[in-house]
Amino acid sequence: MTRDSDPKSPKRPGGNLGAALSLGLELAVAMLLGVGAGRWADAKLGTSPAMLLLGTALGFAGGLYILVKSAKGIPPDGD
Repeated sequence: MTRDSDPKSPKRPGGNLGAALSLGLELAVAMLLGVGAGRWADAKLGTSPAMLLLGTALGFAGGLYILVKSAKGIPPDGD
């Protein structure tokens, strides 16, 4: 039995703070990648701001997908 699944093990200080910070960082990185790709595509194609908006939307959607998928695996912090 691992320490995390043992009900008698002491709780970590901060609970799932690390997991929450990781999820926020994953969303932020996905958004930044989408914005960066959109700006790059706008510069190459001369379609400002269409590709920026599309890249932002795709980055947000991808980040949200990752966030939801990852959050399903985090156990609730029961007191």
